[in-house]
Amino acid sequence: MAFLLFLTCLVILIIGGITEKKIYSPIILFSALWAIILFFAQFELFGLTGTSYYTFLIIFIGLISYFGGYYFFRFIKPVKSVNYSSDIYIEKEWNFILKILILISLSVLVITSISSITLMIQGYSISDIRYIMGMGRFDSGIINILYAYITKPVTMLMIPISAYYFFGPQRNIKIMLLTISLVMLNVLTDGGRFILLYLLINFCLTLLIFKGKRKFRYKLRTKATFYLTFFISIAFIIYVTTIRGSSISETLYMYTVGAISHLSYRLDVIDNINIYTYGFSSLLGFIRPGFIIFEKLGYPLPGLVNNAERLNMELEEAVLIGDGVRFNAFTTLFYNFYIDLGLIGVFLGSFLFGVISYITYRNFMIRMNLLNFTIYLLIAQSLLTSMVRFQFSKFSFALCFIYIILITIQVRVKKQAKTNMFKNNQRLVGVYRIKD
Repeated sequence: MAFLLFLTCLVILIIGGITEKKIYSPIILFSALWAIILFFAQFELFGLTGTSYYTFLIIFIGLISYFGGYYFFRFIKPVKSVNYSSDIYIEKEWNFILKILILISLSVLVITSISSITLMIQGYSISDIRYIMGMGRFDSGIINILYAYITKPVTMLMIPISAYYFFGPQRNIKIMLLTISLVMLNVLTDGGRFILLYLLINFCLTLLIFKGKRKFRYKLRTKATFYLTFFISIAFIIYVTTIRGSSISETLYMYTVGAISHLSYRLDVIDNINIYTYGFSSLLGFIRPGFIIFEKLGYPLPGLVNNAERLNMELEEAVLIGDGVRFNAFTTLFYNFYIDLGLIGVFLGSFLFGVISYITYRNFMIRMNLLNFTIYLLIAQSLLTSMVRFQFSKFSFALCFIYIILITIQVRVKKQAKTNMFKNNQRLVGVYRIKD
């Protein structure tokens, strides 16, 4: 069954290659990732046991629905109507809101990093710090809230923003160094590796976007900064993996193929309790922050929100998915769609995600301003980590979209008020045209 799904992804990949012709298009990224996952899922290595046919059916419905949603909207707004010779607009002034968010994030990270450094001096490893972080080691409730709702999403948001400014025509190395500082302090705070993976994904995609463009040849300092960041990130991921007692190949296999086996286990649990969340699970990242004040005031969460949060939190409990294999967290994006409304939820969720992917890609290709560029990289990042979860269920990811709109809204309002801004260049550092 896994091989048939692999062939399905291969067909989608070929169609995507013919119609889009760009390796960083959503349909190519998504189908390529799942082709790799499903190819290796056939072998059931490292003790993983068989996945149910029902699980593969859900994945099949999800893949086909995503394909259908993507090309459905592409048919409505065909490629021929899109100007793929795009302008890249670099805004000179930073929004005041972004400065405040960064200041808060740095302040929180300095406080939390001191605690981590103290633990490391006492002999704890970075892996131990992640475990302690998961137990909730911050004494201050305010620090917890600021870290979860501002620091984490702002750090994640700064990654595509820094790629936009660093690899684009402006070559702003200061923003890059600031972002690297935020990322490293986050790693020191919670011991996680995924923030480094996000960094690598965004940088590599941005390089693919600008690759071969005459206007975007990079200086030695730019290349040195990129390669240094790249190799340090890889080295740290390998280091954390080895101190946890796992090989690189086993970790990669478990984090991808293991998610399918874990999905199979969790589907049995969901079918037994017969609870649906009607969209609240998939969009929990947007919905949950709105209830934090009510919760602090002692009001209970609404039933649907409570069920969605509970079902997502239960994924953190490790379960057996094979011969001595304990696994948690990763269940693929199809899990969120399924607990929303079963097979119908998988169809609707995947279809709408395909539509959203195409819309963001289309907007990005028409005009590569800060807003479109950042949103597209975030969507591409969610596609390349879709074996983990539907990322919009995490408020650290969902809040990125709210913050980028707040950050860029001032620029958009001023652009509308000054229709001649493009000619007199009052707000633009440079406008460069990318020709394919």
